[in-house]
Amino acid sequence: MLVRDAAGAWLQHRGLELRVEDRTRAAPSRTPKAGRDGTLRASMNGRVVAVAARIGDRAESGAPLVTLEAMKMEHVHVAPRAGIVRAVQVTSGQQVAAGSVLVELDGGEAPAAYAAMGRGRVDRGPSESDTAQPSSSAGDPAGVAR
Repeated sequence: MLVRDAAGAWLQHRGLELRVEDRTRAAPSRTPKAGRDGTLRASMNGRVVAVAARIGDRAESGAPLVTLEAMKMEHVHVAPRAGIVRAVQVTSGQQVAAGSVLVELDGGEAPAAYAAMGRGRVDRGPSESDTAQPSSSAGDPAGVAR
């Protein structure tokens, strides 16, 4: 025996009852909220025009991290949750596909190596300005006129 109603049908055969639901017009079921794992992914194909995130930075939920441009429109991608930037997978000018990982966030505190450096920047050694020699020859015996 088969009985239909607005949501589907009941089927009874040889003592077994089965319920069949018609879900052809139902809204798609949603997976847990994207980004809960701390991964920020590109919502579309586009070109990276700005990267505000740096490794070790603390990002609050909703803070802008990467801006993509597609068809002359900019789309700001924000932190899905609060955390420390663990990895930045893109650079300015790079083309990305929809679903590509842009930034990865860790939860909790910054690693000690980042925290000791202030704002969580990674120390890459002395910069060129730290190692540049003075341009004048004062005090340099080789530069003295003879």
